[in-house]
Amino acid sequence: MIKKENKKIIFIADGEDYNANYIYEKTKEKGINTIFIDTRKFPLEYESLIYLTDGINKVKMGNYIGIDSNFSFFIRAIFINAFNPFNYSSDEKKFHSYRNYYSFLYSLVNIADLNGAKVVNSPSTFWIHFYKPYTYALARKFGMKIPITFVSNKIRSIIKFYKENKNKELVIKPVAGGDTVKLLNQEQLEKIKSTLDYKTYIIQERIPGQEIRIFLIGYKTIISLHLITDDLDYREKQNIQEIKVIDIPNSLANSIIKFSRYIGLKFCALDFKRIGNEYYFLDINPAPMFVGFELKSGFPITDKIINYLSK
Repeated sequence: MIKKENKKIIFIADGEDYNANYIYEKTKEKGINTIFIDTRKFPLEYESLIYLTDGINKVKMGNYIGIDSNFSFFIRAIFINAFNPFNYSSDEKKFHSYRNYYSFLYSLVNIADLNGAKVVNSPSTFWIHFYKPYTYALARKFGMKIPITFVSNKIRSIIKFYKENKNKELVIKPVAGGDTVKLLNQEQLEKIKSTLDYKTYIIQERIPGQEIRIFLIGYKTIISLHLITDDLDYREKQNIQEIKVIDIPNSLANSIIKFSRYIGLKFCALDFKRIGNEYYFLDINPAPMFVGFELKSGFPITDKIINYLSK
């Protein structure tokens, strides 16, 4: 019996991304044929092409040509330029150059996908990280509980909601991420007044439960973790005292799988708060950090990802 060869794996990420470098080195250690595409140097330092003719969709990236079902992609993130739409004239040239860059890279990866390559995750799914209110609505669609949620960029509406919910503890965070979660109080209300011309905020009821993070690969839950921390947002100081591997209800696992499949996320992590037997959805991340969780929990997340990519 002829042993089937592992797929070749192409990693696409910022060259300084610790998680991307970690999994890349682990992949090389296993003897799997792989390359790393640094998004900050693409396309200038990588010879790449798309050739479309009768019956042929040919894609070349770096040293690999004819990318097809024998390949897998693991995309940590595609560098996003901070374009300021309120100052369009000064950034117009930069905006168009980056739009060209995105078009080429997205097309390369998506044509490879058409050719049968395994893509984790498609570039089109990364924008879900910036559509947080939409993800809350989706979570409800698939049977998950969410905190009471209010979104606005008008201080009058925010203050009104704040006063109407004075009996609840509230938190505030930007609608597209990029900042940590903070308690909403009079001091925070004063701070955000000057930012509402360019920021929209999510206000939610604070759920004072346990921090739960669940990882999926290949539309299957692979590990559920209880993060023990005293911080409101553990990401701010990375202050996690302990991580425990836990079981979650089958009903929740099934909802999560349907949710991730609907979006198209073959690899992702979801954050919940747990109170007793109730789980409240907080976030879904299409390019989550995973190495720290692996090292602290002892669960081989990296190997699980590599095994999925290589088969």
